[in-house]
Amino acid sequence: MQKCITSYLTKVYQGDVNASEAKEISGLMRMTNNIERIGDSVENIALMIEDVIEDKIEFPDEAIVDINNISSQVSCFLDLIITSMQTAPNRFMEEAQNMEDNIDFMREEMRQAHIERLRKGQCGNAAGLKVSDMLSNFEKMGDYCYNIAQAIAGIK
Repeated sequence: MQKCITSYLTKVYQGDVNASEAKEISGLMRMTNNIERIGDSVENIALMIEDVIEDKIEFPDEAIVDINNISSQVSCFLDLIITSMQTAPNRFMEEAQNMEDNIDFMREEMRQAHIERLRKGQCGNAAGLKVSDMLSNFEKMGDYCYNIAQAIAGIK
């Protein structure tokens, strides 16, 4: 779908467009690419979950809580983005920035807590790698959401 949308937008862009329309088309292309990247991260997490199930890898309870918390924050950010595509709220970018910062903070705090669990032997290496990779993918989704927010707001 990304290729179809980008191809269409490119054709429109090559037509007779003014500067304002060109900026909007550029933002739509940016949004399309970031939506694709979100999908790639979701697919990465799904594949990791398949590995966890197949290999019967057990996560510490704290890691499960962390993954649930960061995934909920990313889900809220996605909801904000989807809603804002129709009508961006007054303080939209401020809210988007807060969500992005919170996801970054959560990932770092959770990563540090996870390293401590590994150090104490409360988590195995296989689980450790999966948790770390999942947290990174959720953090990337937050980055992509922020990029989309910038495009919605006409910043980039």
